[in-house]
Amino acid sequence: MPYPSIPESFRAMDVLRNANLLEQMGKRICHLEVGQPRYPMPPILLQELASRQHDLDIHGYTSAWGRDEFKKAIGSLYQSEFGLDISHDKIAATTGSSAAFQMLFQWGACLGKCLALTNPGYPAYRNIAQAVGLSTTPITLQEDQFELRLKEVEEAFSQQPFDMLLVANPSNPTGGFTSYVEMKRISNFCASHGILLISDEIYGSLVHDGQAFTLAGEGDHVVVVNSFSKSFGMPGWRIGWLLAPSFMLASLEPFAQNFHICPPTISQIAGELAVAHRDQFAGLIGHMARNREIMLRGLRACPQIFFCPPSGAFYVYARLLDHPLANDSMALSKALLEQVGVALTPGIDFDPIRGQQWFRMSYAGNINDVEEGVSLLTNWIDTASRENYF
Repeated sequence: MPYPSIPESFRAMDVLRNANLLEQMGKRICHLEVGQPRYPMPPILLQELASRQHDLDIHGYTSAWGRDEFKKAIGSLYQSEFGLDISHDKIAATTGSSAAFQMLFQWGACLGKCLALTNPGYPAYRNIAQAVGLSTTPITLQEDQFELRLKEVEEAFSQQPFDMLLVANPSNPTGGFTSYVEMKRISNFCASHGILLISDEIYGSLVHDGQAFTLAGEGDHVVVVNSFSKSFGMPGWRIGWLLAPSFMLASLEPFAQNFHICPPTISQIAGELAVAHRDQFAGLIGHMARNREIMLRGLRACPQIFFCPPSGAFYVYARLLDHPLANDSMALSKALLEQVGVALTPGIDFDPIRGQQWFRMSYAGNINDVEEGVSLLTNWIDTASRENYF
């Protein structure tokens, strides 16, 4: 079991910090670095929240796993979207999805477990595991759409057995999407080998090619993590949820009580209202689809960029061909930000092995950033020489 250690920085947030500093100095920045939807909150939701500002309950604690009303709202969401009846004792409110991962990983570390993570994958998984001393083992995804397949899970397990498997579907950073049939095969493998399957479904409703689904209800070997950050465009509210067997939530509850006390009450209420008015968020899917087409059209016009069109989420994972910075994603990210004001995330954030050759762009933001940012990027690639970088 590894010792807990100070985690690596989250480079996407480093880029955002530097981009914000340049903006404060008056530089125009096209934000393609973070997965932050720029979609207006429905006025009716804000009005209802405002009407409750003098309610004393909104300023107080709730139980560690959240309000009963929040659990009922999440239960109604799964009933309407997937026809599932999920008992409220299997639903827990969390401070965003990040808190759920922190608690699950700390629990795993305490029990001496090993967690399998995909490469490329969301960097905070690896960094949180490092911070709490949880052993990890990689599953390398193939570059043909970056879809996780049972074959890759089996190969990784044969080389290094693991007790926990985390799958984000659709994926950050690649937008890769594994079908329900394949995920069902992976789920069955986990069940037969005593592996806890953690299904990160925060991009679950943002599927462009394929049918959205959930692994909720697949069995006691599956834990589902989700949040309002992406599908509802509410990242700053820091509110999410965890679906797990009641006996597992009982084991995790002391972590919730001691780490977070409870998720912000006002954010829980905002989540309840978002579910009640979820029809008001329907335009967010169309917004993402339009931005996706703009980004893909611009990238396809540049032969020096290789990428796999994303099937879900709101990211494009790409690399440069025949370019001086093709193998240095950190230098590439720095040059683009400082020279032309395009903020993107270096691939080394997502894959410590192959990541220097890749970079991630988000099309979650406003349409102007996407359109202008891709244009600036492709023009820079066409005209820049290595002497410009240093």
